[in-house]
Amino acid sequence: MLSDFTFENCQGMTFAAPRPVADVQAILPDPFVVVETQGSAELRMQILRCQAFKTPTTQINSTWFGATYVRVEKPNATWAAAGDRQEFAFRILAQNDVLATLWRAGGFATYGANATWDLLPNAIVPVAAQANIGDYTGRIVRGTPIAESQSFVRYSPHLQGGMLVWNGTQDFTGEAVPEPASYFMVEEGDPMASMAESGGFAAAGEWWTNASVQNQYLLWWPR
Repeated sequence: MLSDFTFENCQGMTFAAPRPVADVQAILPDPFVVVETQGSAELRMQILRCQAFKTPTTQINSTWFGATYVRVEKPNATWAAAGDRQEFAFRILAQNDVLATLWRAGGFATYGANATWDLLPNAIVPVAAQANIGDYTGRIVRGTPIAESQSFVRYSPHLQGGMLVWNGTQDFTGEAVPEPASYFMVEEGDPMASMAESGGFAAAGEWWTNASVQNQYLLWWPR
């Protein structure tokens, strides 16, 4: 469906907020089973601001990507794929550009809106940066240095039925932030919104100061 595409020269944020396992499992369809981490499940959000989205034939400059998701066990299904991280995505987030149109045409539940990124002045440290895609907001604080490279598989139900299977590799350097130092908010129609507290989620976070998402392939399994 879409092969060998990359996000290059990115900055971004990822967040993880613990919630009861049963509550998170209740918003997942079969056959997905949420991963348990220290007795809880984690609601997650990612926002990336990238200098380029590339395929073998196309390049889109200055674009955004995001998702709300949870980590799941590898499903027992013919379309399941191998990856260090298995994820179920509720929403794909995009700036209002051609990529938002692409994700919708591809069958994703897509939220598109204006996007902003602000590095915050020293006067309000420890908060270091804020990113917004419409009503989706993330606020990250400074943390300890990290560097990671992991493969992932992200599953999303196709709007016309079947399953979208997206795999690739995320490489980044940045800073890890312990829970509950960072904070994120989601749009009220998002399946995760019912579990917000005082309008949002106190969360652990990762601030990706230099990142790329490579070797990506997207397939649709109709049924």
